[in-house]
Amino acid sequence: MAAGKDIEFWLTNSRHDGAADPTRAGQLRTFDEISNDNSTWLNMSANAFASQNITTQFHALERLWTTDTPAYMSVINMLRNSEPALAQLKQGVRESFAIYSDQEIASKAANGTPLPEPGRHVPRRP
Repeated sequence: MAAGKDIEFWLTNSRHDGAADPTRAGQLRTFDEISNDNSTWLNMSANAFASQNITTQFHALERLWTTDTPAYMSVINMLRNSEPALAQLKQGVRESFAIYSDQEIASKAANGTPLPEPGRHVPRRP
């Protein structure tokens, strides 16, 4: 429910500033506008991001991966460096975007089963 409340807050409080289109100044932004705005995902804490559902996590990371590589890696590293976020991040997301802590990477390498480089993305199949 917390993630749902976050989305409700964004939908009812996120308004156009009028910079891109002065005629829309003050109007509420749509759900698509919010979810396709990279700043939505860049302004979340690691724990807030990890508490989103798996579809939302995939949408955000795939969007960042295709539109802004530095922002994508910023979110990947934010998640990798937060033990509480890693603990609640969905396993499919961790595997698809190689979101592993340095300790996990070192441990697997020492055991002869190296993990992929952080942020390496395996796109989902349609």
